[in-house]
Amino acid sequence: MSKLYVNEIASKTGGTDALTIDSNGRVSMPSRPIFYAVSEENFTHANGTYSTLATWAADINRGNIFSTTTGKFTAPVAGIYQVSTGLTYTGLADSAGDGWGIKIFKNGSDFTNVELAYVAGIQNGVEGHSNATIYMDLAVNDYVEVGGDGTTVNLNIQHLYFGAHLVG
Repeated sequence: MSKLYVNEIASKTGGTDALTIDSNGRVSMPSRPIFYAVSEENFTHANGTYSTLATWAADINRGNIFSTTTGKFTAPVAGIYQVSTGLTYTGLADSAGDGWGIKIFKNGSDFTNVELAYVAGIQNGVEGHSNATIYMDLAVNDYVEVGGDGTTVNLNIQHLYFGAHLVG
């Protein structure tokens, strides 16, 4: 068996480290696309995307792949991405029999085809949480947004997060 000894693998054209292995064997990929964005702005749930309803701040945005203006993540390279989203909400009126859930949209169309993290009903003044993580096979320049679907319920969304990273 042969061994390959290397400390860094760099891009031929850009001079940027694509992969680094430290002396303890830890691997770092500083160019891997990743973002994590949050919205702390209160807004009322509506069916469809939350992209333009929320005011976004990107805590992590490697490669500038998330737009805080449009709320859209655009894949810079083709591959499998892990996409996560979640929210904290407070019911503004009782809607015990009405359900809704988080949805993920790809290129403007419903990707999940069902509500993820389905919530069966809303109670006035009661706080709740909903979140989902999925894997998506994306082509270059596919874009992803998060939103909700189901019965129009009266709830106030206080915290919304959205993140993704390239798995491979």
